[in-house]
Amino acid sequence: MEFEEMITIYTIIHATPQQMVGLGSYQTLAAARKELKKQICAEKKVVPADYNCEEQGENFWEVYQDGFAAAAYSRLEIVPAMLHYGECA
Repeated sequence: MEFEEMITIYTIIHATPQQMVGLGSYQTLAAARKELKKQICAEKKVVPADYNCEEQGENFWEVYQDGFAAAAYSRLEIVPAMLHYGECA
């Protein structure tokens, strides 16, 4: 089976120790980064006060409790994926 074209989509994932949830997919990295900034602002309002370490890059944001990073964290990340579409041969 062959596909005519491939495109990249960018999905924002929110991960905590309890769950991993997709927050939306975008056709451009710029659109995904714009939405990621909004999601970071919203998450900062609800993150527990004892999450005292923060890391951020262009495509991710993570906050966690020092010494308990594996059990107490919240992470937002843009994950790219290649999608194939078009006529099947």
